[in-house]
Amino acid sequence: MIRCFSKRVPNAVALARALAMALPQALLHALPRALPSILALAAGLSVSILAAPARAEQASVAVRTVAPREAALPDIVEAFGTVLAPPAALRTISLAEPGRVTRLLAGPGELVAQDAPLLEWQQSGAARQAWEQASSALVLARAQRAHIALLEGRHLATRDQLDAAGKALTDAQANLDTLRREQADQPLRLLRAPVAGIVTALPVTPGERVAAGTPLATLAARDGLVASVGADPSRLAALRPGETAHLQDMADGRRAAATVQRVAAGLDPATGLIAVALAPATLLPAGSDVRAEITVGSLHGWLVPHGALLQDAGGDYLFQVDAMHAVRVPVRLLRGQGSAGSQGSEGSQGSDDLVAGALRPDRAVVTDGAYQLSDGAPLRLEPAH
Repeated sequence: MIRCFSKRVPNAVALARALAMALPQALLHALPRALPSILALAAGLSVSILAAPARAEQASVAVRTVAPREAALPDIVEAFGTVLAPPAALRTISLAEPGRVTRLLAGPGELVAQDAPLLEWQQSGAARQAWEQASSALVLARAQRAHIALLEGRHLATRDQLDAAGKALTDAQANLDTLRREQADQPLRLLRAPVAGIVTALPVTPGERVAAGTPLATLAARDGLVASVGADPSRLAALRPGETAHLQDMADGRRAAATVQRVAAGLDPATGLIAVALAPATLLPAGSDVRAEITVGSLHGWLVPHGALLQDAGGDYLFQVDAMHAVRVPVRLLRGQGSAGSQGSEGSQGSDDLVAGALRPDRAVVTDGAYQLSDGAPLRLEPAH
């Protein structure tokens, strides 16, 4: 009987002998009848134990996949800063005569067009008197010139006297013209914006009397405003004047196209960043906090869902599918989810990452379930949502 079972179960003879030595002598008489059952049970346990690792090795992970897509996206440098009016953009308005402010027609921070009224100004009594005197002097000079010319024609005046009268007339006319250019002929007049821009200061009040040359208003020329932003020093080599950019007002989300004007050659000691000056194509209020996206080139790589990208001590990686097994592919992240200028695939709402690596276009990329995989692990595909 032992020989019969030894053909079916390896080491059955040795197992039987061990049982015979271990069992008490009293049980040896019953052993021949029970031995087939014992050996069958031992054989079953051996098969179960040997089969368990095999079943574990064949376990697969349920995953979902997408096809990798090659893409080229703009390389964006992100920076933050403020819209400023540099000194060259400022225009200060003043008058060369004393007077009184009667009304303010604009306010600080207001955007005004060229020639828009800023304030109403009344001429001082002394300035009005100077205009009237200049007007009277011109009338008198004309009369004297005409009288001397008449006398000279009758030989009652010399040519020198006529020339002197002519010079006096010319001087009187020039004096009046100068006062007229300064609008001294208008006792009540409007002071207007010399350029389109933003009123940055109105340092006077209605009813205030001001001396000649006192600043009455200051404007920042609309085409002179710049966005001064700070960029990451590691991107200095990529930043150049003339590159295109977009500005976003952090307060209201307003956007404006812009162009890089200047790039500092060194770090700003106050911020540790690279100072970049941008010229907005459309107006943003001075003092606005802005976010800048500067396009410095393009990035070429593969668009994959953000959930497909994994990371460990070896760096970033993902899995592709080859013959229903996982293949680990090392990658380098070029632009992550939510980065400046990121755009997801259709329906992804910006949830894709742009990566560089040796991806195979004919192999799907694992998305859901990727974290459970290892290189070479078997897998099975779950149906799409």
